[in-house]
Parts: sequence; C-alpha cells; structure tokens
Amino acid sequence: MTHHQLALPMATRLGYRGDNFVSHSGVEEAGRHLLDLFTSLRFQLAILRGGAQSGKTHFSLYLCDLLQDRGCYPVLAEGRSLHEKIDEYTKAFEKHEGRVLLIDDADRYLETLHPGESGPFVALVEACRLSQGKLLLILPSERDGFQYDEHVASRMLSGIEFEIHPPEEHEMATLISRIAKQRGFYLSPKKIQFLSRRVGRDILSIVRYLDRVQHLSRVLGASAKFPLLSDAL
Repeated sequence: MTHHQLALPMATRLGYRGDNFVSHSGVEEAGRHLLDLFTSLRFQLAILRGGAQSGKTHFSLYLCDLLQDRGCYPVLAEGRSLHEKIDEYTKAFEKHEGRVLLIDDADRYLETLHPGESGPFVALVEACRLSQGKLLLILPSERDGFQYDEHVASRMLSGIEFEIHPPEEHEMATLISRIAKQRGFYLSPKKIQFLSRRVGRDILSIVRYLDRVQHLSRVLGASAKFPLLSDAL
C-alpha cells in the first residue's frame, strides 16, 4: 500500500479532510488489509476497533478515499441514525452487487438492540452477503455493554476484526507537529523534541495535551513557549 495521510482526531472547528490526516504505523496494517478485502469480489464483514479519539472516523474517510481511487464508491453511515436508514441500506444491497457500506459509531446502533430486535440488522448483513457486498462496523475497543441476541452475536463473530494501535515512538514528533498545526500554532523542532519525551505515546494523550496548551494560551494571552508548554504537562 502506498504511504497516505491518515487518521487524526481534530478540534471541533476543523473539518474532516484528507489533508488533515497523517499516517502512522498503528493504522497502516488495518488500512492495507481492509483495502484488499473491500476490493475483492466476495462478501466481506469486518469490524474496526479503536480507543477514544484514536482516529476511527478519520480512518473511515481515509478508507473511503482509497476505495474511490480503486473505482469503488462506498457509503459512510452513522450508527446514531442507522435505525432510520437501515432498510434503505438493505434495499441498496439487494439492488446492486458489490456495494460497500461503512458504519461509523456502529455501537450507537448496536447498544439499542435487545433480544428479539435483531431482524433489521440480520436482514442488512444477509442482503450484503447475497450481493457480495462489503460491510465495515466501526466500534470502540470495549466489547461490553451490548444486549443484542444470538442472531446479532453470530453475525458479529463472523466478522474479521482489526484494531487501531498507538503510533511508534519515532512517529511522535510528526504527530505532535501535525496536531499542533491543526490547532493553529507552530512548534519548533526543539519544542517538539521536548514534548515527544513527555507526552503519552497515543493519539488521545497528544490531543488532550495540545488542547490544554491551546486553552492556556487563550486564557493567559501567552504564546506556546516553554513555560506554558511545561505548565500544560
């Protein structure tokens, strides 16, 4: 797979755009395998898991871009509105072979299902299977808290699972620099090196730290110099 930009959580004011993404090793393996699966000629059900602010939504948009480059045109759905849309997606699978559906925050839908309410989800998966479609459920890392019945559980167990992992230590400088730029401030290489040794090696830690820097900068009317960077740790 070619080296693409990818998957960072951003401040609310920033839009989800490809040029705001940056790739790291924790997402590249999942991206490579999902691209291969979803450009095959067979039915595929996959599950992507990641922690809070690990870049799951960005990953789904990144995957959409890659699939479009391969001539596929996926639909990206939201779990919170799936109750209203699921019949529409099922009918689309029934009418067209090889469709690709990605459901972000699929837990928002699955957590509402109780025993005896599996029909629409089972129908969606079966329509996808019969049409050689592809379905990706994007979920948090936690696997507890669902009350759905065995019909949903059996479909979930049949899915191929992937996980978004933390970046490697040598990737921290690039990630800190990119996320800082997303928040509108520049950090010199010396400051980035300083932070790379002190901020937790995961996306959520970087985001929370830089949000504190941004907040202190606004409250104190100070620029992101070493005293402020230290205070935010």
